[in-house]
Amino acid sequence: MTQCWKTVLSLAVLAATCPTPACAAPPETCTVARVGGRPLQLELLVPEGPGPHPVLVWVHGGGWMGGDHRRFPGFTGPALQQGFAVASLDYRLSSEAGQWGEAPVVWPAQLDDVKAGIRWLRANADTRRLDPDRIYAWGHSAGGHLVAMLALTNDEPAFEGRVGPHLTTSSRVEAVIDSAGPSDLFSIQDGNPPGGNAINHDAVDSPESLLLGAGEHGHSLGEIKANRKRTDWPWKRLRLLGESASPIKQVDDEDDALLILIHGRKDRLVPFAQAQRLAERCRLRRVPVETIWLDEVGHDSMRPGPGSQALNRLRSMAFPATMEEDSISQE
Repeated sequence: MTQCWKTVLSLAVLAATCPTPACAAPPETCTVARVGGRPLQLELLVPEGPGPHPVLVWVHGGGWMGGDHRRFPGFTGPALQQGFAVASLDYRLSSEAGQWGEAPVVWPAQLDDVKAGIRWLRANADTRRLDPDRIYAWGHSAGGHLVAMLALTNDEPAFEGRVGPHLTTSSRVEAVIDSAGPSDLFSIQDGNPPGGNAINHDAVDSPESLLLGAGEHGHSLGEIKANRKRTDWPWKRLRLLGESASPIKQVDDEDDALLILIHGRKDRLVPFAQAQRLAERCRLRRVPVETIWLDEVGHDSMRPGPGSQALNRLRSMAFPATMEEDSISQE
């Protein structure tokens, strides 16, 4: 395992606490689809009561190459107590080449799998006491990137993929919490965080390069950037692939899901500039966005204080009759 992998995976562990919160019954393991002969699964916790309950979907981090969907984040207990069902989604990792049969493990496989999980939850809402009209998502690091992509590609057929049996069911989310997620793969190396970058994002073994298939074609993110103006094979395809994997490139006037961005100003793995620029682009295009900037925090932005603040914002949307909406924007 390279030092790059160790850095990403050790930080991903900070966002996960325990396999099952002490306050909850064991989760239901649900098979969303079979990909390359292997089950793609999610873990589902539903609070007591008749429902239907709003759903808070967790997407773990780990550089798109590590992490475990069976580990729930720290907000799970409070979310259940407030009436949310919590679902933790599995998705293909770039480190799992060959483990999903002939199915690819590079972009957009990760987004395809997460959208399949959302569709499964909506299609099975009645039998699980879930509300299909109140689905929200939260992710950290690579998971933050994926939930931002969910919000910014709502109702866009080109980003739906072909995973799972519920292809005519919507994968729409109403709001997402993006904690420390990358927004622009082509500028992440240039973020200039305090103390410098923790890893070289342009290297061939970086999480971003592997996401874009460097393990197969051998071209690093740095090479793709250097050849962005070329129109010959494979550079045009790789440039378009990188753009399709960058949330900032998906922002348009039709986006209406709320993005809540949580980011530490001292993040050396995903520079603060990534979130700052995404917020600026959203405001320019009048896309709803709210921010929680953490002054003395690095990549470990999954903290109780800002987490409670963000969860309360979702609660104000999910239960408007019981909680007054309160904008959380902080600059």
